Amino acid sequence: MIHGRGGAVDSVAKRDPDIELEPVTASGPAGGRAWVHGVDFLLNNTYQIWPLRDHPEPGRPDTLGRRTRRFRCEGPDAYLGPDRYPDMVKAAKQQLAAQYPHVPAEDWVVTLPKRIRQSLFLDVFAKNNLTYSKIRDADLSPFKLACSSAPYPENQVLLRVDLLDIRNERRDVYNSMRKALADHGKIIAFWPTFYKDTIINDKPTQSDFTGTVYALLSWDSKLCWPSDRVNTKFLPAFLDFAELPFPKRLPLVFTGRPADCEQCSGKEPLHLAKDCPSRKCKCGGNHSAKNCLRKHNRFSRGGRK
Repeated sequence: MIHGRGGAVDSVAKRDPDIELEPVTASGPAGGRAWVHGVDFLLNNTYQIWPLRDHPEPGRPDTLGRRTRRFRCEGPDAYLGPDRYPDMVKAAKQQLAAQYPHVPAEDWVVTLPKRIRQSLFLDVFAKNNLTYSKIRDADLSPFKLACSSAPYPENQVLLRVDLLDIRNERRDVYNSMRKALADHGKIIAFWPTFYKDTIINDKPTQSDFTGTVYALLSWDSKLCWPSDRVNTKFLPAFLDFAELPFPKRLPLVFTGRPADCEQCSGKEPLHLAKDCPSRKCKCGGNHSAKNCLRKHNRFSRGGRK
């Protein structure tokens, strides 16, 4: 089975942990430099697993809802004003109807284009899984498919870790994450990423590893109830990777993750803004002493009571 941001939809996968890596060529998560994605390890159970490219990028503020394909406008039309957006929707609907005459128009919804930073996007929401799969190859000129969000189960969450030391073996990274997240569920898919431009003979090596991995977690938390739906507030914000040959404390990136502390950026240990020790007041509140409303800060010693 091939999985990755450039692979075809394969809703069910079964793989042994020792199977050889199958690389998949794909564009980078941000649409930039190309990567190669592959599944190194899956558990022996059978799960519903969508390719990596069909999952929204962890941590993005504009994460898509399930069963949505997002298309980016390319060319001069990307600079048209909002008065032209209804014409774009009409053109997209006509193209979908022409390319998929056997898919009822009631099974998909085309939204008005919206501008995110410097790019113009149009979303197509599919009302069922079959329609979502079929419109993958839709040609909605001047729009091109930018990203997708599959109808993945509500007990799955995609995680990402960046800046791993590339001297660490991928299997060691996987095992470290598996143990660290054991109280939250099982890792059912693991995608290391590689620099496409450095690979020789289409076979990635340790030297091609980018230091970024994705892991798909099947939620079964022992820390909250009910446990059949992901509750990201129970996920750790950082993983220490202390047992790796080249250890490093790194952020665990997922959608809904609290913000990192920017005030102490670069200082160890890494922590969230809400847990910053410089914000802790002696009254126990999560704020700095100068912002405390209690008497011990409002009036200095010997001052007015």
